[in-house]
Amino acid sequence: MTSEKFKEKKFGILIAARSDSKRLPGKHFKIINKKLNLSVIDYCIKRCKKSNIKDIFLCTSKNKNDNIFEKCSKKNNIKIFRGDKKNVLKRYIDCAKKNNITDIVRITGDCPLIDNKLINKCVDIYKKGSYDYLGNVMPPTFPDGLDVEVFKLSTLKQSFKENKSINNKEHVTFHIRKSKKFKKYNIRNKNNFSKIRWTVDTTDDLNLVRKIVMTFHPKIHFEWKEIYKLRKFN
Repeated sequence: MTSEKFKEKKFGILIAARSDSKRLPGKHFKIINKKLNLSVIDYCIKRCKKSNIKDIFLCTSKNKNDNIFEKCSKKNNIKIFRGDKKNVLKRYIDCAKKNNITDIVRITGDCPLIDNKLINKCVDIYKKGSYDYLGNVMPPTFPDGLDVEVFKLSTLKQSFKENKSINNKEHVTFHIRKSKKFKKYNIRNKNNFSKIRWTVDTTDDLNLVRKIVMTFHPKIHFEWKEIYKLRKFN
């Protein structure tokens, strides 16, 4: 039997999203570009599709409230995987296993300004270093909303076996980031911009992202450094 260690690598972007946000209900489907009729999740997907990783999955739950993501996946021509509602870690594992993904790029669906060049950079460094886990969140130095994590499916499986806590089930890489067993690397920005918020979790976040998006309209694939140069959004 072929060992997982020697399998040909297949990378996949898994975008986690659920419809039951308490602070901003339905946040993924809030329109941020009225002229193009594009929502938060639309922007996230489109900007991910500009990266070098071509296998992209909308990773949501089997809960009936998340049926709305089926239409979203068709609209953006990507695959959808529906799994365990509360155990997001298991959902990631099941999605990767079903689609023969060996290495996962984790993006969250409330980050419409995710940068494709940053995704590519993370994946390139991850490959060269043969890491079990690579991210830009330990500690974060990029604006909130540009989080990227890359890790092996085998690492995720090990984490699943070793830590059954609610934190690990909900936050996916909680155990990996805490454990000393894994070979890890953190990408740092030269300046610490972690206090800048470009994610969408509140009405204020949404209004700011709308302003950013419309400032660059009709361009969709602008870089995060272009946003920062404008200063007024920092």
